Amino acid sequence: MSLRMRWILANKKYFIATEVVSILLLFSIFKLSDFDESLNNQWYFIASICISFIAVCAFFPLCYLSWFKKPTNGIYHYLKLSMFWVGVFVSLVIFVGVVNILVTNT
Repeated sequence: MSLRMRWILANKKYFIATEVVSILLLFSIFKLSDFDESLNNQWYFIASICISFIAVCAFFPLCYLSWFKKPTNGIYHYLKLSMFWVGVFVSLVIFVGVVNILVTNT
């Protein structure tokens, strides 16, 4: 088992707790005010973007754990690994693009 996998397994409960708390915080931010008002209020906007980023950062180690918990060998392992990192990169590009659209429209 790799060092990365052992670290994720040791901190799995913290990743799950971070996911739950992030979702609850986002829900409470949008519940406290209208969605449009929260995007126009700078502090709500900054908080929602930061909490969303934290939720995404806690989500990917859990994805890594589910994809790679069974040991694989050869080309299949590297194919899965490359697809995982492509997914992470694409998600990051989409997240930055959404933030850019929201920033330029507010």
